[in-house]
Amino acid sequence: MDDFAAVWSRVTCTQQPEHETTILERWIRDKMDSVNAYAEILKAPLPHNVRETLKRILKEEQHQLKQLRTMQYLRLAADDIPARRPEQQRKPLLQCLRERYSAETAQSESFRRNDACQRDLAAVSQRLAEEEASHAVLLRRLIESLL
Repeated sequence: MDDFAAVWSRVTCTQQPEHETTILERWIRDKMDSVNAYAEILKAPLPHNVRETLKRILKEEQHQLKQLRTMQYLRLAADDIPARRPEQQRKPLLQCLRERYSAETAQSESFRRNDACQRDLAAVSQRLAEEEASHAVLLRRLIESLL
């Protein structure tokens, strides 16, 4: 019954929708976190197939970030770009991949949830949700290949 309530809430959009500015800012922060995390992982020595897959994902994440920043700029004329976060301590590869898998899955769900209530962002959020889900699949395959 709890699942029904959650689905009904998404379908009827009874929850108070977030303002587009807030959504875009959150998406940009999440994308920056993703870009920074993948860039940090790629600094480590990695098997060739892992490196190539992560480079592909990083490139797509950077492209998504540019798209979101463009949307923000065009909507708000905002030209302040958040600063890059300081580098973190290196973690074991499998731990990093697991964290990125969880983040990609969560971002995909976040984009899907916003799809129902923000009609103006629906096409973008649906496409980004699909791309995030495909990144999660790639990461899961990398983890499987390393175990």
